[in-house]
Amino acid sequence: MNARSTHLGGMMALLAGFGLSTGAVLSQEISPQGWNPNAGWAPARLNDAISSPQTVSYAFPESPTKVRLYLIDTAVANPNNWFGGNPKLTIASQENIGISIGPPIVDHGTKILSIIAGPEAGIATGVPIEVVVMNIFPTSLLGGSGVVLLEAALDEIYWHQRTYPGPPAVVCAAIGSDFPFLDLGVKEAMERLVDEGMVVVTGAGNQGGNAANYTPSSFGPKNGLICAGATDTNNVRVSWTNFGTPIDIYAPGVNVRALDPANPSAGQSYLMSGSSASTALVTAAAIIERSINPKLSPVQIEANLKARAATAAVGPILQIPIPEDLDYDGVPNEIESFMMSDPTDRSKRPTPLALTREGTTTVISFDAWDGLLNTSTPFTLIGGGYWRILRESSTASWLDAGGTVETVPLGGGKVRVTVRIVDTAPISSYRLEVEFDD
Repeated sequence: MNARSTHLGGMMALLAGFGLSTGAVLSQEISPQGWNPNAGWAPARLNDAISSPQTVSYAFPESPTKVRLYLIDTAVANPNNWFGGNPKLTIASQENIGISIGPPIVDHGTKILSIIAGPEAGIATGVPIEVVVMNIFPTSLLGGSGVVLLEAALDEIYWHQRTYPGPPAVVCAAIGSDFPFLDLGVKEAMERLVDEGMVVVTGAGNQGGNAANYTPSSFGPKNGLICAGATDTNNVRVSWTNFGTPIDIYAPGVNVRALDPANPSAGQSYLMSGSSASTALVTAAAIIERSINPKLSPVQIEANLKARAATAAVGPILQIPIPEDLDYDGVPNEIESFMMSDPTDRSKRPTPLALTREGTTTVISFDAWDGLLNTSTPFTLIGGGYWRILRESSTASWLDAGGTVETVPLGGGKVRVTVRIVDTAPISSYRLEVEFDD
């Protein structure tokens, strides 16, 4: 028997002394995938390569495995703990590579990290990320691109990952030489990180020339070292991005939402253009893939990203698809059908689960289609298959929560389903699982 299993998630945070009889503060999520209704055209394009520039919603996978991000860039600012709006993101440390003179430069690194995992429009906000910043712009006296310290930063990352073993790692180096220049020391250092098991992502550069002539973009042919080029809203390579055989994959590089540390009150509304923005998007996709498949090698991670990429005249375009989701709204088709929503209309999503607390009982209710729900036998579907409520355990696994079921016909093909589950935990997370027999 073949089966397809999909989930609809809900989270309930319960705090004694507030709200209902036992006190409750309730919140809930519509699906196991994350959903941002206003992320911008670039994240939306990662779900669907042919979406219009006016489409700004973005669905993203959620995965519990932590990933360590080594960010080779400027320092990162965190005004008013803005990055704290993403509870899964931790800036573990910021290391100066070279001599620090005067206040740190924070512009570029802050923008890149906001694209990767910013709380307002970040791409990988569904993954726990530990960030180690390698600041290769410790002083403005260096000028240029900071490539002079890139090899030292790569060597520091090699030492750090060996000295402080931790989560699987992704390295983001959204920088490059401003003029044709090949640094074989940088090449060897990058290849060593890949051979050590780290995915390395770098950018094509913005000179409008052959990427093979610049550092580090020229090293893209190494499998597991991913070089990102920039496209516009028409999926066409922008004129200023470098091109050629080193480019492994393209991603949006025009008007990508970022946080400008010079204007933090505006939030993630700064529109960033350049291959750096594309590099950040590809880095985020690599982080997601690394979290979902932590045992894969860098070569396999790159191969997976390329295999899912959309085909375009410019080359492969990065995609972060949501499985079995025709309208890319973050809710699987089967869930939408079960809950009487339209799986082909991105603007229509199922009504969230209603969560309440009555004493030591969690009450979950939702509307379902009576053409699928078998009301005579709890937790079964007409034509085969089942549905059930899952509760997250202390080990982050999802287990059958059981419970008693009540159904009330509402007319028009709808049935109100109410599930009562004994629950004394202060914090509980629930999902609705639906499995259809093929």
